[in-house]
Amino acid sequence: MSRAGEGGSMAAAALFDVDGTLLDTSYWHTIAWSEAFAQFGRHPAMARIHGAIGTGGNQLLDHVVGEDRDRPGRPNRP
Repeated sequence: MSRAGEGGSMAAAALFDVDGTLLDTSYWHTIAWSEAFAQFGRHPAMARIHGAIGTGGNQLLDHVVGEDRDRPGRPNRP
């Protein structure tokens, strides 16, 4: 592979960091989930959310707000 400026063209590439190896994004995911919960009137502790980061969205919801989260009239749980 040649470098740009040496008479060749630069190769196009994309780098994906889906498992947090290059950047630790769990803090940002925690903030995003916290803001999403707040939009629905729920305010769980950040530590509770952070403990579920890395699981699937449905597992995170079960962990943070409980498995009966979709029942109508369910009171807010921290």
